[in-house]
Amino acid sequence: MTIQFQHQTENTNEEGSAVIYPVAHFNQKRLRLSTGEKCLPAQWGDRRQQFRRSYPGYQEANELLAALAPRLTEAHRRQRADGLTPTPASLKAALAPAAAPVVREHNLMVLMNDFREVLRGRGYMRDTLRHYLVVGNWLRDFEQHRRRPLLLESYSLVEHDALLHYLTLTR
Repeated sequence: MTIQFQHQTENTNEEGSAVIYPVAHFNQKRLRLSTGEKCLPAQWGDRRQQFRRSYPGYQEANELLAALAPRLTEAHRRQRADGLTPTPASLKAALAPAAAPVVREHNLMVLMNDFREVLRGRGYMRDTLRHYLVVGNWLRDFEQHRRRPLLLESYSLVEHDALLHYLTLTR
């Protein structure tokens, strides 16, 4: 697998800058990606396949190019090791950034009600369940007082102090 970086001067914009493309040749196939980096022909070194010092931010751009080649090679090797035939589409998919994990917000009121139902299912006494109901009502009132939901992820000592302040002085 050979990887080269090409500066396509035939596709320039009004300023005269053109996009840098990594081109990978493997198994008689060609993969051409866009880096998103644009530069003038005078700011690109064809021989070293790097941005010249005249390009603003040349170090970061060269580091991006230097990191892209091993990622592409590693994706190619991983697919071959898995017994797959690498294709340009599969390599593009392997290089695409992973989707951000979906973070589910845990509402403290919902968790408190679920916990109370678990306690009821385990046979806890009526008075214990009533105490948890009262605490849930306090949390609900505090949530309405602050006009925003109480989330488990953002509940901190500051939030707890605000709750205690509300219960002792405001309520």
